Formats: sequence, structure tokens, C-alpha cells
Amino acid sequence: MASAIVALLAGAIALLTPAFADAQPSPAEPYAGRNVVSVRVEIEGQVTADPALADLVESRPGAPLVMSEVRESIGHLFSLRRFENVEVHAEPAAAGVALRYNLIPVHVVERIDFRGDLGLSEGDMRRHVTERVGATPAPARADAAARAVEQLLKDRGFLRASVKTDLETRHDPDRTIMIMGVEAGPRAVIGDVTLQDVEPPDRDELVRRLDLRPGSPFDPTELDRRMEERERALRRQSYYEARLSRLINERDEGRTVDVTLTVTRGPLVRVVLEGDHLPGD
Repeated sequence: MASAIVALLAGAIALLTPAFADAQPSPAEPYAGRNVVSVRVEIEGQVTADPALADLVESRPGAPLVMSEVRESIGHLFSLRRFENVEVHAEPAAAGVALRYNLIPVHVVERIDFRGDLGLSEGDMRRHVTERVGATPAPARADAAARAVEQLLKDRGFLRASVKTDLETRHDPDRTIMIMGVEAGPRAVIGDVTLQDVEPPDRDELVRRLDLRPGSPFDPTELDRRMEERERALRRQSYYEARLSRLINERDEGRTVDVTLTVTRGPLVRVVLEGDHLPGD
């Protein structure tokens, strides 16, 4: 008779929705009531001698197989937060049924390695990933980490950047190395610059302040920072509704960007206090 494999997934059924789990028919139910001949606990197919794990298994040799005890055992094992899956294998034995609990450990990301054409410093990338997904993200968040690095590069002018991740699983102890393959590609440069609503005398100064010289590297993050500084300067001059906005047109497959900058000063505001004298503070 072929062995029956009970795939009791991810502990969510056993721990979070026990009523739903109890309602599901189990392939092991034909063995319910049979005498348990042996119980073996394994980690990724290798027998473990850890007595703490064996103590969490409710199924005992010499006693009948009770499915509620199997589910309780899975709940105990998941409560350790060391395992991402628990498989229970049941197969007939001469005098009953043999049970095997196979535990699939959580392989925590121990570190992230950045490889390839990075474009930016590894420190900048590591800080960005840590802010977005944590210093040691779960393996399941590998794609999210890759997208975060891609966005960082694009925000710094590498408009065709691509990032791929690979997970290198290691054992004893169980851990994962997240490898990020980075292809930053060329950084875009500024092409044509169009300034709207800017008087000719102010044009050269604004281009200098914003570093919008044609041929210079395009860094959207730095450009936005300079634009915010210029907005604050205008507001200090009482143009309280001042706004700077930009439009970007990519060409040459992302190697060149044309920038259209619009400066909206708004009205010059004069603040007048009338009536009773106000205290100095």
C-alpha cells in the first residue's frame, strides 16, 4: 500500500482557523484508531535527536492514532517559529501505523550580498533596503527588496536599472544568503532644458542653482531637493504660494532626459497688522 502523505500546510489552518482545519477531510483519517508503532521526527529528512521536539509531539507509540493529537502536535511545533512547514507522513506497519513528522525550517536571511554593476555605493543600497524591508528580510520578500533597489537607482538617474535576486540556502545552522544581482546601466544625462515662466535675468541663476546644465548627470532625487530649496527661498521673499514643478522626457533609451521646469511664483504677499498693538512675542 502506498504511503499516505499528510500535507498540513503553514500552521495557519492548525493555529489560526482550527474549526476550518477540523472540517477538512485528511488523507490520514483511514489510519485513525490504528495502533501507533513508531514516531520519528526529522528536519528536512534527517532524523533529529532533539528531545524538545519529540516532547511536543502528542502522538505516542503504543497508543491509537488520534487526528486531533496530530493537529495539536503541528500547532506545538509551529509555535516555536522555527519551521515554515510541518509534514506528517503515515504509512502502514505490521502492527499498526508508523508516523514521521518532517519539519521544514525557516531559513532566516543572514545577510544580503550586492553583486554586479551597482551604480551607487553598496552602503546606500543597504540602507535603502533596510528602510524598506528590514536588515534581514524574510526570503519571501526577495522580490520586494529587488524592486526597492531598482526604484532607488531610477530615482538617482539610472533609468534602465534592473535587479534580480537569488537565494542561497545553507544548513547547520539554517540560514539564507540573499544575493542581489544589480545592473545599473548608464546614468542619464540632461539634454534640453526648458524653463517656463522664468524671466531671462533669472534663467542663468536658476540653471546654476538647480545644476541643470546640459550634459550633466541627471539625479532626480538631488534635483527635487534643489527645487524644494528654491521654493523655500521664494517663500522667504514673501512669495508664499511659490511652486516649482518638472516634466521629464526620456530619449536615447533612457540615456538622455529633456527637462521642462515650471516656476510659479504666485503673488507677492504683504502682511499688514492693524488694530490693537500685538505683544512682541
